[in-house]
Amino acid sequence: MVLRLNKKGIAISFNWIFSMIAGVLILIFLVYFAVQNTDLFGNVTSKVVSEELEILFSGIETIKTKTSLNFDKNVELRFSCNQGKQVLNVNGKSGNSLKGKIVFAPNIVESDVFNIATQPWNVPFRVANFIYLWDEGYEFSGDAPEIDLIEELRGNGEKIVFALDNNAGCANSGNLKTIYYTHDEDLDDYLGYVCFEGQRSSPVRFYGKAMLIGAVLSDTSNNFECVKSGIQKRLEVVNDIYYKKSQKMIASPVDIDNCNPQINGLSYTDAEYSTNLNLLDFDNVKRFESINNNLVRGGCVGIY
Repeated sequence: MVLRLNKKGIAISFNWIFSMIAGVLILIFLVYFAVQNTDLFGNVTSKVVSEELEILFSGIETIKTKTSLNFDKNVELRFSCNQGKQVLNVNGKSGNSLKGKIVFAPNIVESDVFNIATQPWNVPFRVANFIYLWDEGYEFSGDAPEIDLIEELRGNGEKIVFALDNNAGCANSGNLKTIYYTHDEDLDDYLGYVCFEGQRSSPVRFYGKAMLIGAVLSDTSNNFECVKSGIQKRLEVVNDIYYKKSQKMIASPVDIDNCNPQINGLSYTDAEYSTNLNLLDFDNVKRFESINNNLVRGGCVGIY
């Protein structure tokens, strides 16, 4: 008797066994994926939010605007400082540097919708647009300055005190964040300092409307000083650009007497303009605004 093997039947059997093995492997993968999906989706969400914020910040840092950003799900943003650089942490994942952008925000912001605005910082030439990010408003008391964006920040959140600067320092400011300021009508700008919980022996100093708004959004002195570190670097870079431009104007063979950037006999480079952010004041800014105005009135190109 000859035994004949049904090769077709064996092939069908092997296909069935292979399908079972493949199905088991797929099921194991799905179970593993189900266990890991929360962390995976968390990472994906964090990456998407970081990328969207990076694109948005890059797009608005050169214009003055106010808008909102809706992620359609709750997102936690943490702003911290690492060696003088701002770091943004999304949903507890690893942080990304803000890459030279000037962003004022509370240390922790958690919401599905974020308010975002910008304001130029001029000293007197524009150094940068500051970016502001927040989720809820603040309760103001005292002499709040008449600034549109300050009004936009009003709400029922943290209490902040505004006061006209009387050189009292922080000793009597109490536990609430207190912003002392003076206003220059000619420049329509502000100068002052901030007391965070009245604990600093030397108050945190600021110059300009844009920095005053940033002080409202900053939770702590460390938060504020970290952003100031980025502002200081940007100020040095932009000031160096105008310094070099003034040198070229002085060296120009065309109408040197009338087009030297001078005021009261001092050249732009000798007029004691300080690139130290903590030493900026109304007099310095007015001095360089006058230099530029004098050049323009004399028919010369302006420094800025």
